[in-house]
Amino acid sequence: MNDDQLDRALQSIGKTCFVMFYSDCSNPKQTDEAIARRIADSLRVSYRAALNIRVRLSREIIRAGREVDALILCSQSNGLSQDIRKQAADLLRQHDLKSSSRSNLLVEDTTFRRTVSKHPDLPDSDLFQGVKRVRLLTRQSWSNIAKATLALQGKSHKDFGTSNVAASSKSTVRRIWREVGLAPDELEELLIEAGVDMDAAKG
Repeated sequence: MNDDQLDRALQSIGKTCFVMFYSDCSNPKQTDEAIARRIADSLRVSYRAALNIRVRLSREIIRAGREVDALILCSQSNGLSQDIRKQAADLLRQHDLKSSSRSNLLVEDTTFRRTVSKHPDLPDSDLFQGVKRVRLLTRQSWSNIAKATLALQGKSHKDFGTSNVAASSKSTVRRIWREVGLAPDELEELLIEAGVDMDAAKG
């Protein structure tokens, strides 16, 4: 699922709905039908629409591994209520805690130690876990990290949308360089190896 597909899915689901029922949709023990009934009752929408659109697309986002990006977008959306944005931010923090407990990152003085070679064989190596952790802490999307990685190397890239997004994205990439111990070109290579769509970020 690329960024455009994610945006369209969230528009169809409704960001408020995605946040409110994220925990249900991410729980494999919860059936589609049960979640759809709760959505229909809570949001006053038809059961069929809740089942065939909102639940189906929410679970597609989660299966595609784009739930963090979706929650980041929701937490930063000015069109949502403060309560829903806060709920999205809380879910991101919970996700970060779970990811941290599962990872085997080695941390010393809050700085990640580089424990793999320049070209890790697996995206879930210690090096890439370090990148993912900084991304979660700063709530940046892979798309913005890709664009900032190109921008800071003086390469052509797509527009960030606003100067604030550009500044925060570049700050995140500099933090990755510093804490994970990557040179600019090494981060770009690692993102490509991990499956981040760098071509989509190019201008």
